[in-house]
Amino acid sequence: MKIKDILTIDLSEDIKNVIDLEDISEKEIQTEIESYIVTDGLAREYADFVGNRCMDFRFLWLR
Repeated sequence: MKIKDILTIDLSEDIKNVIDLEDISEKEIQTEIESYIVTDGLAREYADFVGNRCMDFRFLWLR
């Protein structure tokens, strides 16, 4: 069995580092976002970022 047989993504698709929102349609943007793979490291970074922003909003609300 090969890795490509296990994965649910198509490895032959072009993987873009940057999505230029001006050059593609809404459907293509949706497809790009849906195919985005979040690694464990990225998930931790996102959680930290969102957690910090929530703390900022709570502070502002209490002031």
